[in-house]
Amino acid sequence: MSISELPELSNSFDKKSSSQIGAGKRYAVSGLSGCGKTTMKRTRRIVMLLCSALIFTLILSACGNSSYNDRNLILSNEDSYTYQKCVDTGSTDTSLKREFQGFNGKDTIWMLNAAEDTSISIDLSADLSSGKFKVLLVSEDNKIITLLEGDDTQSTSVDLKKGTARIILVGDGTSGSCEITLSDINNVSVDSPSGGLDSEEWMNDFFDDWM
Repeated sequence: MSISELPELSNSFDKKSSSQIGAGKRYAVSGLSGCGKTTMKRTRRIVMLLCSALIFTLILSACGNSSYNDRNLILSNEDSYTYQKCVDTGSTDTSLKREFQGFNGKDTIWMLNAAEDTSISIDLSADLSSGKFKVLLVSEDNKIITLLEGDDTQSTSVDLKKGTARIILVGDGTSGSCEITLSDINNVSVDSPSGGLDSEEWMNDFFDDWM
């Protein structure tokens, strides 16, 4: 081999080495990129699983915390309720005739103030299209008596002790109508905490005050 050929061999070697090194670099970068994508996919799956678990927990919590059977809420002197629509049609001091939609919570209808131990008669009916509904009487000594629940019609007599009892409506996503009539009221004064305003009357009064 002549001396003049040596540079050519050297150049050939340099080119091949450079090509091999470049290929190695490309391979290494490609390998890191694939690993990164796999890690991102795993992270995304974990986040989705955590979000799904959180949503499921919130749904179970909401179902378990329904006020429909909440004894503390029922016995409380404060009402907590919402109506999407509520219209009293022909109600009087001793009768309730109400149509409603989207009723949730507890709504006190009457306070029964008995001057002495006595009894009253109550006629009740409910016609529901959705949800759960019941009418309760809470006595002076905080006993809860179910007067009506669901689609039903009842006529009953209730003993009242001296003091104040309450008749309340309890709903859970309820739409429909109900009628309640009190009779044979002796030595009992009947008060309405809500003042007998339905949602349309309340809105009219609100705008009258601000116009």
